[in-house]
Amino acid sequence: MKTSHVVALVSTAVLTSLPLPGFAQVDETIKSGPEINEISQSTTLLILAVSGDRILGNGSGSLIAKEDNTCVGVTNAHVVDDDADFVIRTADQVLHRVENVVAFTQEDLALVTFTCEQNYQPIPLATYQLSPGQEVYLSGWPGDSAPAQGFVRQFTSGSISTLLDRPFLG
Repeated sequence: MKTSHVVALVSTAVLTSLPLPGFAQVDETIKSGPEINEISQSTTLLILAVSGDRILGNGSGSLIAKEDNTCVGVTNAHVVDDDADFVIRTADQVLHRVENVVAFTQEDLALVTFTCEQNYQPIPLATYQLSPGQEVYLSGWPGDSAPAQGFVRQFTSGSISTLLDRPFLG
C-alpha cells in the first residue's frame, strides 16, 4: 500500500510555480509509517499566533525549503489568517518570528518564511498520485492543544476516502 505525508497533499505544481528559495527535494520513494514519522519529527513546525507574550492559537506546518538563512514552511491559510503576529517553533525548540505570509485562500494553503541560522533539512515532497484507500500520515499539534500544559506533537495515520474533482477551499 502506498504511503504519504500530509505535505504530499499539497499541489507540487502550485508550490513549484512560486519563487521559493532552495526549493525542497522531490522524492518519489514510497516511505513507511516509521520512516515518515522520523522525517516529520524534524520537519514539522509548530506555528503560534501571538500578541505580546500571549499565545492566541496554534497550528502546524512543514519545513519545505531552506536557502542560506531563509526557511520556508507550508501550512493551511486558515492557520495564519488573522491579524496576529506569528512565531514558528522548530523541532530543536528554537522560536523564529514569521517574516512573511503568502496565502492562497482558494486552496487553504499558505507559505511562511522565517530567518533560520540552523542547519535544518526540509521535508522531501512526494509527487506520486493519491488514490482512495491510500494510507496517509499526519504530523502536528492539534488546534485544541493546551499551551499551559505544553505542546506535544502527534503523529497519526488514516486513509483517503474520497478525492474530489473540484475541492472546496483546498
